Amino acid sequence: MARKKIEIDWEFVDEKLANFWEGTEVVAHLGINYATLERRIKEVYKVDFVEYKRQKRAKGEAVLRELQLRTAMLGNVTMQIWLGKQYLGQKEKTDYTTKGQSLSTVEINVSSQENAKELKDFLQDASKLN
Repeated sequence: MARKKIEIDWEFVDEKLANFWEGTEVVAHLGINYATLERRIKEVYKVDFVEYKRQKRAKGEAVLRELQLRTAMLGNVTMQIWLGKQYLGQKEKTDYTTKGQSLSTVEINVSSQENAKELKDFLQDASKLN
């Protein structure tokens, strides 16, 4: 005789996954085994747990994005700046000058030929980063 199937509250599972819960947190709250949830998702929804979770999380991300946009539209300047950086490629310009003036050169005295070579190599490597 087969065991009675455990009833799963799919509305709860969907809500929690959309709210960024991990599968282990969902099963802990439901009091079931992780493998049981995985197996039942395959039976009912014909996808594996990873895909099911991805679909539910995508809904949560969309809701969160809407709330962030609404907050920005209501005048939250911090959220406007953040969304601009995330979605519009905006960034803050970094000014490495002093009050609009160019930086002046710096004189470095090196105590030995070995140190001079190390400094030269370091500066060459640093110039390649730009």
